[in-house]
Amino acid sequence: MFEKTRQLSVFLENKPGELSRLAKLLGDHGVNILAMSIQDPVEHIQGLFRAREVTLRRIASTASYSAILKEASMLTLIRFVTSDPEGSLELLKEAGYNVTMSEVIASVLAHRPGRLAAIADCMAREGINIDYTYGSSLENMDRALFLFHVSDIEAALAALKAMKD
Repeated sequence: MFEKTRQLSVFLENKPGELSRLAKLLGDHGVNILAMSIQDPVEHIQGLFRAREVTLRRIASTASYSAILKEASMLTLIRFVTSDPEGSLELLKEAGYNVTMSEVIASVLAHRPGRLAAIADCMAREGINIDYTYGSSLENMDRALFLFHVSDIEAALAALKAMKD
């Protein structure tokens, strides 16, 4: 199963209690979080800095990286899908969160070796970039939920729906 859905993205202050506050707000309004990914921006930026050293490409000065790392350490990026995307968006905006909404592909995959590789290969053959993905399953489950943010969602959906299982 592949279908288009909407995810929310919020930058939270990187301090104790912020995730609890966000989850409580949604829960108190009957909104269920279906999937979530929390990113550590510092780790990502440090990875860019290491890549710069390996490739010898100058992306920014060392001083710029230091300033960016300091700023990034104060925030955490949370991406999530809820049972009520539009209602969640309005609720979070009213509560003062800086929130955005984007389209992603939700996929319930057969939980078996190579399934994710087949999906990634299908998109690559069509020239569709997977910007990022997140998902999971428990080991004893026969299905896994994955979300894909891609460069061309309509082309990706067409390719994935035509793909043989």
